[in-house]
Amino acid sequence: MAKIPQTVIDQVLERTDIVDIVSNYVSLKRRGQNFFGVCPFHKEKTGSFSVHPERQIFKCFGCGKGGTALTFIQSVENLSFFEALRFLADRAGVRLDFDEDERKANRERPDLDRTQVMETAANLFSKMLANSKPPQEYLTRRGLSQADIKRFRLGYAPDSWEALKNPLSRMGIPETVQQELGLIIPRQDGNGFYDRFRNRIMFPIANPLGKTVAFGGRILGDGEPKYLNSPESPLFNKSRTLYLLEKAREAIRRVGRTLVVEGYMDAIALHRFGFENSVASLGTALTESHARVLRRYGENIYLIYDGDEPGLMAARRGAEIFLNTGLPVRVVVLPTGEDPDSFLAKEGTDAMKTLLDTALDGFEYCFNRSVIQYGLEGVAAQRAVVRDLLPILKRIPEAVVQSEYVTFLAGKMGVSETAIRQDLSRMRETRPEREESGSIETKEEVKLDNLTPVEMDKLHLITLVLNGLGLVTVEDEDVVSPLNPLRAEEREQINRVVDLIPDREGLPLSAILKNLMPIKPRVYKNLATLLEGAFPEDKLAQAVLTAAPDLAPLCGERDQLLSQVVSDLEERKRKMDHKRLAQALREQLKPGQSGELDEKTREHLRQLDSLHGLGKDNSH
Repeated sequence: MAKIPQTVIDQVLERTDIVDIVSNYVSLKRRGQNFFGVCPFHKEKTGSFSVHPERQIFKCFGCGKGGTALTFIQSVENLSFFEALRFLADRAGVRLDFDEDERKANRERPDLDRTQVMETAANLFSKMLANSKPPQEYLTRRGLSQADIKRFRLGYAPDSWEALKNPLSRMGIPETVQQELGLIIPRQDGNGFYDRFRNRIMFPIANPLGKTVAFGGRILGDGEPKYLNSPESPLFNKSRTLYLLEKAREAIRRVGRTLVVEGYMDAIALHRFGFENSVASLGTALTESHARVLRRYGENIYLIYDGDEPGLMAARRGAEIFLNTGLPVRVVVLPTGEDPDSFLAKEGTDAMKTLLDTALDGFEYCFNRSVIQYGLEGVAAQRAVVRDLLPILKRIPEAVVQSEYVTFLAGKMGVSETAIRQDLSRMRETRPEREESGSIETKEEVKLDNLTPVEMDKLHLITLVLNGLGLVTVEDEDVVSPLNPLRAEEREQINRVVDLIPDREGLPLSAILKNLMPIKPRVYKNLATLLEGAFPEDKLAQAVLTAAPDLAPLCGERDQLLSQVVSDLEERKRKMDHKRLAQALREQLKPGQSGELDEKTREHLRQLDSLHGLGKDNSH
């Protein structure tokens, strides 16, 4: 990177108000001469994060992180030093001058401004939309005006293999950088690259500062997947990014509540109808990381999901996440068959305001969904409802809120609060049984952030296999799609994995996980707790599907992992077959038997020998 004079850096920092920068991410309250808030870099309940206006520094006394406004932006936005400096310089009106040779050289170096590359791609997609009639007609049918298209920076990726790659390359942006940012994909024959997004309406996804970090693309016409998101990149973390947050954050602070939807068009529709405090979870399931991001701006969450069964289930999962992170949450129930976009188009702003005013408390909504599933008639049904809701109660961090919901549940069930509290207490004392490999410890909270890239890749493979087993139904392939599309031989390997799992009908998830691959105790503890301990047994499929969006592979070891899975299972199956055949032979070769062996016995012997690789004829 070209050397930047310290005087320039000092000038940028002198013209930057750290309180103004940090307040875009943290709700700050003044105490004395300093400001305090909840640290954005680690999970905490008390505000140990402080900002010193006079010294222009920040410090967290919980995790120890501190520094200047430049350090803060680097960390919170995951930017390089140069990218963070460029951002602050633009805000402060300080020009960073580099001569032409430095600029040209910078394109070939890792500190090339990735956000600027994504901004360039967004502008290209916008121009392509302006020159393409079919996508414009589609957006018009969806009720968007030219002003809306400009406001939300919508674009179009043509049905072409290099419509984006070629102009970016001509601008001097290396293909390696384009691939790193998820804009292009290497060809299977290893000869060059092609555009990831083709024949799709493009939705630029920005960070809270308004810089484009990723894209979502909706297919124009038929094709799968219907929606395709950028893969994880140095700029983009799907589990922490929310669509239109950069436009909604000021409205969220002003109104005091956040409207959360699933899809891009739903969020756009809410903004168009005046609900500018709306964000979307990129068409995928919410995560605790999403909840922590939203907590920086406001604490009252309203979930507005589709009025069909998948939408109702997703709303329940979302309500659980916000309850477990200590955020007040309410659920808006739309009429059957409606989504936020279609409802607003038919009924308008006032009808949506009425639904918001009558939204259900998040825990009450979870209770209603549980009653729909289990009923309330009889002791068995009531027991099932209580067991379904206890895990939610257990993970509510505030004792007062938890106590209120215990009172609510006891009243609805017609039982004493003492009984509910006793069940909750027993649940806290329960520890998983010892496994053959040793005991599995529990943690109050298990986060996917704790897994290494390789471990997350393994968990991704497990999700794919569970899909093959029928335990998970994934309609949108992007939910569990790896960094690159699965090749035919990889899909075949996954099918082989499924076929090799013995006696898979009725197995608990822990047994299936153990059959899949040898997993280190710590990793198995995370998986078992995430997918079993935190969810009732009859909700394992939903648990995996909830986690699936976070399981995108972050390393290139997929082939090796699949080979390992297949090899381990083949060996396991061979041993089981050996045991089965040996038992069959013991039953057939009774004491005193002599003479010629019958054909069935000879076949068993041939199979047994083949397991050892002997290849001999045992007919005599």
